[in-house]
Amino acid sequence: MENIDKLMTVESVEEYRKKLNEACDGRVAYIEKINKAARLASEGFGSIKENMENVSHLLFSTKEGGALLGKYQATIKNSKALSSMHTLYEGIRKANSASDVTFFINEMASQNWGVNKEELKEGLQKLGEVIGSAYIMLGADADEFITEGNKKLDEAVTYIATTPKTKKNIAEYSNAVKVIREQIESAKPAEESPEYDKLVREFNEKYEGKLTKEEMDLVNEVRDGKNFEEIFNAYKEKITNALSENKDNIPDEKVQSLNEQLSEKKFSEDTFCEDILNLSEIYRILES
Repeated sequence: MENIDKLMTVESVEEYRKKLNEACDGRVAYIEKINKAARLASEGFGSIKENMENVSHLLFSTKEGGALLGKYQATIKNSKALSSMHTLYEGIRKANSASDVTFFINEMASQNWGVNKEELKEGLQKLGEVIGSAYIMLGADADEFITEGNKKLDEAVTYIATTPKTKKNIAEYSNAVKVIREQIESAKPAEESPEYDKLVREFNEKYEGKLTKEEMDLVNEVRDGKNFEEIFNAYKEKITNALSENKDNIPDEKVQSLNEQLSEKKFSEDTFCEDILNLSEIYRILES
């Protein structure tokens, strides 16, 4: 930026002012992004989990984003504390007002989850780094998918997970259970299709965020509401053609086995996600 002492005209003064304002605006926006990333990183497990799943379709589309998803999954998988928290929150997510909420709550509260507080703290720091990096990478594109953390629920679930129930803490347990019950009974139906949510989670868990182009296209087609049967049949046909093209490079018994698996695969809306994942395994074998 030029020295202000050398500015001689109104036009050059205006240009200098414009550049200075742009620099300031950029700095403010960057600071805001960093602050939001730090806030997301400091939240509880449930909030981090929800927001990572909310932005996963954006992360799938880049190599760097896929690597962050892989790191997120590996961090949970390699930590007993985080794995237990994941199981707890998945149970809460699947429960709803149409199910037997009392039975679920009683079963959940009767388990000794045995989550170590220090291990959980260490794991949350690692997950915080991942979601913070994800937000800095995505920036404003992620804003419409990010939700406010549910601190009350995070505290309740963490209490159940890390604190053995005794005669002395029945009141505290009761309060935590009440919060979880209220969350289940008030949860709104997901706006996205349940199949989309499930497919994203299962692809993410199976391949740790490292999806092929074909798999990313599948996820996007489901998200966009394309007919499931058309998606299934087109993907199956693509794999069948790939097998035919590569059969000379594959042992005969393997070709026969894969052909049998493909011929047995029929579209079923009830098992759509599982079938797509099974087909993806076959496709990966052919592409390897």
